[in-house]
Amino acid sequence: MTRTSSSSNLYPQATTRPSMAKRDLDQFGYCLLESALSPEAATALRTRLVEQAEAEIQRGLDYQGNDGKHMVWFLLNKGQLFRDLLLHPQLELLISHILGQTYLLSSYNGHISKPGATEAFHTDQWWMPIPTNGKKETLIRPGFVTRDLRGHHVGGDEPINSASIAPVVCCNAMWMLDDFTTGKQGYHCCAGKSFQWTSTRPRTRQHRQLGAGPRLSCHS
Repeated sequence: MTRTSSSSNLYPQATTRPSMAKRDLDQFGYCLLESALSPEAATALRTRLVEQAEAEIQRGLDYQGNDGKHMVWFLLNKGQLFRDLLLHPQLELLISHILGQTYLLSSYNGHISKPGATEAFHTDQWWMPIPTNGKKETLIRPGFVTRDLRGHHVGGDEPINSASIAPVVCCNAMWMLDDFTTGKQGYHCCAGKSFQWTSTRPRTRQHRQLGAGPRLSCHS
């Protein structure tokens, strides 16, 4: 699937062109890269992930989240297939477009989402202090930042201006090894760069499910 413009679309459309994917990142905050993996590679990765998940269940080492999601932690240590995926050239191209040439891998996990799993919006850079206000006052000192407390002035209860937003200092890349649809508890993604945050919940007019895989999705 290819196209020439995103201007008429409410959401990014899957594309095989990295240049269009980068444009979608800039415009919408996420992108969908079609056919980033061959069908054979996607099948091999999915088989290995399920194999690992089943082995961890058998040994009592599995993690089943309260939201109904089965997590396979630390894929870096779960097989060469996963390590090779980190060096995928299109992945590096998109991540460096968001963060620059130097960045760190902070987590690398397999998500197995099942029908009936609950929905939870959050920010992965919750530890990032909110920008200062117009008076250059410190809104919250970094050591006090938690997932639930991000937006009050030090020494006061005045909430920050909801239009404030921290710069992007982390992003996610997601390899979709299966179809992401409503019936399979697909991933919800919010489109638009100008999110307004209250605590850790984004408010936006647009959100969608990402559709069929295999694809690579990056979002900031």
